[in-house]
Amino acid sequence: PPSRMDRARQQHSLRRRVDPLPGAGSM
Repeated sequence: PPSRMDRARQQHSLRRRVDPLPGAGSM
């Protein structure tokens, strides 16, 4: 279902924002 995928996508985005990778900053 799209709701489940959306939820996973949002969680990933949040985690990335709270714990950004060292490569993201360089990029």
